Amino acid sequence: MEKNLKIKFILIIIPVAIVVSIIMPYYDSYRFKNSFKDEFIEYLMSIEDEERKNEEINSAIEKGWINKKDIK
Repeated sequence: MEKNLKIKFILIIIPVAIVVSIIMPYYDSYRFKNSFKDEFIEYLMSIEDEERKNEEINSAIEKGWINKKDIK
């Protein structure tokens, strides 16, 4: 009976571990992207030189880090 219990435990743990290992990187990426975006927008808005500010904003939009809706 004890051997069957160990096998069932392993058969449950392995799929759960695989699912978690697949989902967690996407979740962490999503969280990081959202927090990074807010801080990056604050940085862009704090640039005093308007020409440099516009260059940085356009560069970030081209790279896909932010979009025009985020700036307004």
